[in-house]
Amino acid sequence: MSLPEAREVCLWAGTNDAKLGRSLEQALVACEGVLDQCRAAGRFVYLGTLPGKTGFGAPVEPWSMNDMIERLNEAYRRIATERGLSLVELSGIPREHFVDGIHLTQAGNIWVADMFVAAIEKRR
Repeated sequence: MSLPEAREVCLWAGTNDAKLGRSLEQALVACEGVLDQCRAAGRFVYLGTLPGKTGFGAPVEPWSMNDMIERLNEAYRRIATERGLSLVELSGIPREHFVDGIHLTQAGNIWVADMFVAAIEKRR
C-alpha cells in the first residue's frame, strides 16, 4: 500500500474479470485478496457494485458478461455484510452516463465519485 497515511479504500473492480471470462471463483479470490491486504493495513473499504453492459456498444448476444456481473454483485453484497464493509451501489448508473455501453462519460465518472463521497460522508 503506497499511501501509508490512507485509512480508507474505494474498491470498484470486477468488470474486466467478467469480460475476460474468468470464473466467479477466480474473480472472488482476487477481490478477497485485495480486501485481506486492506484489512492487514488497517484500511476501511467502500466496495462498489458493478453496472452491466447497456445500450450502444454492448453486444446483442449473448450478454454473458451481464450474468457474471450480476453474480459478482450478489457476492459483493454478501462480502460487504460479512466483512463489515460499506457497500456502494453503483449498479444503477444512469444510462446517459455511458459513452459506449460500458465506458463512462466524464459526467459518469463524477456520478461514481459522488456516490463514493456520499458513502464516506454517511460513515463519518
